[in-house]
Amino acid sequence: IYILDDVSSYLKALEPNEQTITDKDQFSAIILEILSVSSGLLDSVIERSDSSCTVEVLTNVSSDTWAILAKYKRFPVSFVNVSAYVEQIGVDEAIASMLAESGTISSVDGVEEAAKTVLIEKLIPAGGRIPSAELRANIVASLNLESFLDDDLIPSEDGKLTGWLIDKQIVADD
Repeated sequence: IYILDDVSSYLKALEPNEQTITDKDQFSAIILEILSVSSGLLDSVIERSDSSCTVEVLTNVSSDTWAILAKYKRFPVSFVNVSAYVEQIGVDEAIASMLAESGTISSVDGVEEAAKTVLIEKLIPAGGRIPSAELRANIVASLNLESFLDDDLIPSEDGKLTGWLIDKQIVADD
């Protein structure tokens, strides 16, 4: 594949609206190849790829690609993806933007409560990246907890976070 021989020249040769990758079935394999030969250009390649080119499960590709994939919203906001991302990278601007846009985390059926709690412990205090307390409460509510969260997991912060968590039946109204 010519692109792998000289990614920089390939990108320069493209017309302004021309896409780098159009085959969604080969997207993961191609970005991993580009990562190995020219990681500095991976952002441009992903940005200019067809919007149908996504990674279904983040852990199927190198974590070195995750922040760029999140920047361009190239994976589903599913429990397995968000959990892996937040564990590896944290709640950064890219995943916060994806969460804000989706408002929920999908594919939570069958996920253990302990795993949900680990993710919640990172999302609830992420007010610096997800400033809306209501949005954070909605995202946590989408995890469909079976029981109330322990009050100790709720950070002390100004605003309405605790109220939203009570409203969404995430913490008890004691």
